[in-house]
Amino acid sequence: KAIELGCGCGVISVVLAKLGYRVYATDADPASCRLTEANALHNGVAERISTHQLLWGNEQADALDELMQTIGGCPPIIVLSECVYEPQTTEYLAETLRALLVTRTSTTIIHAWSDRDMDEESFLTNSLSDIIGGAAAETVARYAPHPQSAMPGDIDQGVSLLRADRSVAMVG
Repeated sequence: KAIELGCGCGVISVVLAKLGYRVYATDADPASCRLTEANALHNGVAERISTHQLLWGNEQADALDELMQTIGGCPPIIVLSECVYEPQTTEYLAETLRALLVTRTSTTIIHAWSDRDMDEESFLTNSLSDIIGGAAAETVARYAPHPQSAMPGDIDQGVSLLRADRSVAMVG
């Protein structure tokens, strides 16, 4: 099982479903949920994807609790891709991730990001380890939009992987 936070058009959810995962695609925008459903149907994986409207933040705790009851708790994989557009969004996302992770002892978070002057990479590798009380975080891939012209420091997109295991003491 996997949960996607901020599914947008559903491309990540469709790929995960094609790989055999049961995906719970969430987005604050009901239109995005409908688009994800249409793309799942078009790609032959509608039976593996369910969509759920979900706003982030502590004020939405009841909705998140209801979703977790519906799907049987937080899945072991959490995916986020290009979903932070405003600085205050990271706070709401952190609150939601904290609530998701409270019942899990081991979780993998995959986060694809673009630098929008909000330092999403640091949010993942630094802030999330604080949220879960110890984690091994690493950026597993970085890329530049035009690699042939990229200079060191020009890399402004990437994929980060966070392996969270609260049963093991981690040293940073």
